[in-house]
Amino acid sequence: MCAVTVLAAQQGHPAAIALDANDVYWTDSYDGRIMTVPKSGGTPVQLAIGHCPHGVAVDATNVYWADNCGTGVMKVPKAGGAPTQVTAVALPPWGVAVDASNVYFTTNDGVWKGPIGGGSATKLWSGTAMNPGGYEIAVDATTVYFTTLNGNVLIKVPITGGPSTQLAMSTQTVAIALDAANVYWTAGNGPTYQVSKGGGTPVQIATGSNAIDGVATDGTHVYIADTGGLDIVRVPVGGGTPLVIASQQVDSAVAIAVDATSVYWTEVGSPTNNFDDGSILVANK
Repeated sequence: MCAVTVLAAQQGHPAAIALDANDVYWTDSYDGRIMTVPKSGGTPVQLAIGHCPHGVAVDATNVYWADNCGTGVMKVPKAGGAPTQVTAVALPPWGVAVDASNVYFTTNDGVWKGPIGGGSATKLWSGTAMNPGGYEIAVDATTVYFTTLNGNVLIKVPITGGPSTQLAMSTQTVAIALDAANVYWTAGNGPTYQVSKGGGTPVQIATGSNAIDGVATDGTHVYIADTGGLDIVRVPVGGGTPLVIASQQVDSAVAIAVDATSVYWTEVGSPTNNFDDGSILVANK
């Protein structure tokens, strides 16, 4: 196991995490804050207040989040300033991703994209009776990939719109991550899977407790936040012997992200402490 460093403590209920070259960003779904702290450590900074913020994403200049108790996707400059609404939708958004031109997000009834400069959103995928809406989301140069809210499928759709493709089915689909070749996702009942972006037979690459929330990849390994087991685990792409990076964390690990050297994750606050004791942590990979 690796030494764990606390980058930020007493952070309420951090729900999602994102990185850039120098900083860590997260949403606090309990206190409504959008926060940042340097990867090297320092004083956490509040960038904005949201309404039950869920997903978070960053580009070169802004932080974006899904305002889950509101009706849209918001952004705030990384350097600080007034938050603005990027796009509005009728139902609460959940996951959010961004590229150079658009922000992509899920709602209870589908998957959408809108221009990062602001404007109306375009619906890329509509939910069905079995899979009413999208949940977590990731994007590459051509395609949007997402898990489904209260569903059990992994789906992709072109960023320009068009027919969707079901890539896989499992008992629940929760978190999602991409590398150049594969999509990785966690199932709520414990396993972590991968499947080729082009489709094919899914491969179970790890097991876990009955609560797996976060997944990330660097293209060589997959990193898993085992909420129920309170562990941060690394497993090779394709499967293999797992390595526990951090074991028996104080509270449930939920969201996870990696860069070239380190793995970062959030721990949600405990109800016995009024959800005020969540943390942002880092360890070497």
